[in-house]
Amino acid sequence: MMKEFGFVLQALLWYCQGKLALPDPVLPSGMAPDGFLGYAVNMVDLDSHHIHTVTSAGHGLRETVLYCLLGELQVYKTREDMLAARACIKHGAISLDGGILKQNGVTSFGVGNVEIRFPVAENLEQPTSTNVVEVEKQIEEKKSKLKMINKAIESANKLHGKSVKRFKRTKKSMQKLLENIRSSQEQSPSPMKEGRQLVMASSSQKRKPSNKTTLPIMSLPAQDPSAPMQIDKKETSIVMKDETQIGGFAQAESIIIYTKRLQDDLHVMGMKIKQHEEKMKLLKSQKNKLQESILDLQVMLGKYHSSSTTPAAANDNHSQEETTENILQCKKSAAGILWQLKARHGNQVADLPLTKDVVGIVAMLGNVDDDILSRVLSEYLGLDTMLAIVCKTYDGVKALELYDNEGCINLNSGLHGLGTSIGRKLEGRFLVICLENIRPYAGEFVQNDPQRRLDILKPRLPNGECPPGFLGYAVNMINVDSTNLFCLTASGHGLRETLFYSLFSRLQVYKTRAEMILALPCITDGAISLDGGMMRRTGVFSLGNREDVDVKFPKLSVTSGLPESYLETQRQINEMKWRQENMEEDLKREEAQWDNAKFNFDRKKKEFIKFLADSSTYATQATQHQILGAQNRFTSS
Repeated sequence: MMKEFGFVLQALLWYCQGKLALPDPVLPSGMAPDGFLGYAVNMVDLDSHHIHTVTSAGHGLRETVLYCLLGELQVYKTREDMLAARACIKHGAISLDGGILKQNGVTSFGVGNVEIRFPVAENLEQPTSTNVVEVEKQIEEKKSKLKMINKAIESANKLHGKSVKRFKRTKKSMQKLLENIRSSQEQSPSPMKEGRQLVMASSSQKRKPSNKTTLPIMSLPAQDPSAPMQIDKKETSIVMKDETQIGGFAQAESIIIYTKRLQDDLHVMGMKIKQHEEKMKLLKSQKNKLQESILDLQVMLGKYHSSSTTPAAANDNHSQEETTENILQCKKSAAGILWQLKARHGNQVADLPLTKDVVGIVAMLGNVDDDILSRVLSEYLGLDTMLAIVCKTYDGVKALELYDNEGCINLNSGLHGLGTSIGRKLEGRFLVICLENIRPYAGEFVQNDPQRRLDILKPRLPNGECPPGFLGYAVNMINVDSTNLFCLTASGHGLRETLFYSLFSRLQVYKTRAEMILALPCITDGAISLDGGMMRRTGVFSLGNREDVDVKFPKLSVTSGLPESYLETQRQINEMKWRQENMEEDLKREEAQWDNAKFNFDRKKKEFIKFLADSSTYATQATQHQILGAQNRFTSS
């Protein structure tokens, strides 16, 4: 009884904690990864006074704050279990023995110690051996039930497939039957035609004499002219019926003709509406292309103004030599040790087994046009990421740090052994990025761009306009060396669509913090501004003073003064704005014509529907009356 109460209590606590129903990870083989303990977002228990803290939309702390920080971070028992499960890890993973996988392709090596941690709940009941055996027994029972359910699913799928095939056969036969019925109906005469044929047959039989027999000529008795003429009532009724039928047929013909005319009018009006819609679509497409071109040119001028009007830009040009010197000053970092080795041995480093797969350090794999932008982007990434080592394959990642049989770091091998050998003991953690494990950008590239920038759609406010102050996407503001633009990985990808897209994603860059805040509705993956504003992701702001990062992206050396194409670019912008204004006038005129055509179409449509409603009752009654009259004349003859 107590055991059942314990399970009920656990379920109640789970429900009260509001833990997320995330699906367990599955390997490509269909099996669950070994050592998986759960998702980190569900392993943090909320305090009782925070469980019911919700936003105005009704969301709690777990699905907002904790999920924003941890995402679907997976937790494993050992580092080996975590690395074996890389194929099904999306938002990163950690292991209880210190393994950290920040995201796909980014591994954190070394040993770290954080002073501020989540508190551990007190008075937790320690699991006993009996409880463990009971839990293992329940796991085996659930696995056997799962196998039975899988078999039932397979059999249900087979029955479903058979039912689908049977349904398709029945559907096919029914379609054939309906086609036969339609064809037979088309071949058989309509009731109106039958009525006309019957009337013509009866009148011809009464008027046309027989060829085989001749009637005798008899003298009729003389009749007094003053006497009233005797009229056969039957013949009178036949004549009246004939006139009624002729009038009914004429009325039916007029209905058909007028219906056809209304249908033709509706068709013509519908074609006009379609033409206006196609022209409006074309004008809107041309308008969007013009806006994109204007925005691209404004971004070019905006970069020039941001670099030339800022006083710090004239005095602080961060060169590649300064970046190298700052990396070497980080003596106890993995990047400092690796760069010290390169400084001593030069190009021979590329032939060493330890470093032959290393592409370089993040800070040295790109440069920017503006020192202000270099400072902001470097601060956004942080020193650890700027000093991250980039490898092509996972074999290169494994060579940098080895472990003993107990899972502890082997300090005599890899970068740890290299640091010890040159008098620089490696301390703390360091990041290693594996290019082959990064999900690359899947879109198109800017055409005829030697830098192969990503063709990402510009952000749009709810009113459809591009936000003011937008300078571009950070991933496209990094200049990549030509040797690293193509075929750096086995799948043919370069650094921009792998490394820098993984680091920046669709991070937007604005001139000022105020313009960045105004653009919040169209920011999805964070934003930064040249005056220090920073939003790391949706809803997460970085406030306070700027933190100057020593290791920054180097700045390209450029000559001062106006670019040669500056005035030409400004002229193109003015011309495109003039074309855009004319196009907006054309679009307004086309929309007015479309509204008029739509109004006429709706009015004609209502007229057509009303005419059909008024004439349907009369047409039905007239047709029935004509058929009955024809049948009566035929039988009476």
